[in-house]
Amino acid sequence: RDRDGTYKPFGNISFLETIALLNGIVKPSEAETKQAYENQKDFLKNYPDADWAYNQLAVFLERKIISREEIETASRANMLKRENPAYINRINVSQLFARAMNLSEESVGLIDVSDINDVPASARGNIAALVKAGVLHPRGREGKFEPYAAITRAEMAKMVSTANKYVKNNPISTKEITEKG
Repeated sequence: RDRDGTYKPFGNISFLETIALLNGIVKPSEAETKQAYENQKDFLKNYPDADWAYNQLAVFLERKIISREEIETASRANMLKRENPAYINRINVSQLFARAMNLSEESVGLIDVSDINDVPASARGNIAALVKAGVLHPRGREGKFEPYAAITRAEMAKMVSTANKYVKNNPISTKEITEKG
């Protein structure tokens, strides 16, 4: 739901909204979240507009779902702004989903889009893994992946729903954070 209380399925999703939604898939414990925040709070305080997502970002940093460099890049791209943030693109969303779900890269042959050459080679294996997991459609958005396009709320809702079903049947294996890392 948007700030004005309306649903906008064709509106776009921000970087921090993506992190918050993925947190529901990762499902860290309260103890893990608390320890992750303690480990990462000094770094995160450099991004005051992201304060509402500090706990999720801390867990993602500790689990190596995201790196400090990626947060710094997101900040430089105005994706961490509280008001009118720049939107996250489909490549970044795919990489975050694949890492959050602990997926291994798969064969690019699973992807059947006409703009595959526009997708960086380094992202193709993760996109294929999401196709194999059912999170992404092999034909993309009307036959294209559109790697630099923003993702819509409707697309994100489907991805989150499918990812949750996948993780329910294929639990994420990770050891919880118990010490300063």
